[in-house]
Amino acid sequence: NDLKELLQTFSFNTMWVKGVEAAKSMLRKERVVACLCGFWLQDGTYRELVRHIRREKMELPVILVSEPDCPREYRDYLAAINIGTLDFLCHPYRKSDLEGMLGLAMGQQGLAAGEATRSVRRPSPLVGPDLHPRAA
Repeated sequence: NDLKELLQTFSFNTMWVKGVEAAKSMLRKERVVACLCGFWLQDGTYRELVRHIRREKMELPVILVSEPDCPREYRDYLAAINIGTLDFLCHPYRKSDLEGMLGLAMGQQGLAAGEATRSVRRPSPLVGPDLHPRAA
């Protein structure tokens, strides 16, 4: 199941960006609830983006997303958690897993999940940078 299709089942305003630099630029301009990020980005890795978010002291939960058919050695949950990600969404993606993670992300930002659901203008999750296969 495709991540973009899965996210359409939620009523968030979803923004897609490509790469670490594009994400940094957007984060300077937009308030977001969560960042979903693949391992390999167009111009770097999730580690660079997470380090930037932590260095800038942003209260932004990051959920690491594995690629389809991602080799087992890259599904390193503990390494991702140790550098500051909130959680790890493994492929195949399940709506219930993503829903729980987004609820936890909103809770970490002081929003009750119900409050966000009732809000007319919700904060937007940042989804991305888009997943990119590892360069050969």
